[in-house]
Amino acid sequence: MVLPAETENVEANALAKLDRKGIDLVAANSVAGPDGAFGNELNRLILLGHDGFRHALGPATKAVVAEQLIAALIARLAAPTR
Repeated sequence: MVLPAETENVEANALAKLDRKGIDLVAANSVAGPDGAFGNELNRLILLGHDGFRHALGPATKAVVAEQLIAALIARLAAPTR
């Protein structure tokens, strides 16, 4: 899994990175603007999979988003493979 910090076209850039790097999951993280992760108490992520999986996390504190990410990864890894 990769956690890229994107400044624009967050989801599209993360999906391109997912394909380019040949990885299973990417957690897209916006760092731009007033709602971006840098200098802000809150954060949000979009967890994307090469199979079309999409799961939005947050907005919440960074600690809560981290907990949500771990829970989502555990659930994803525990799910039966297709």
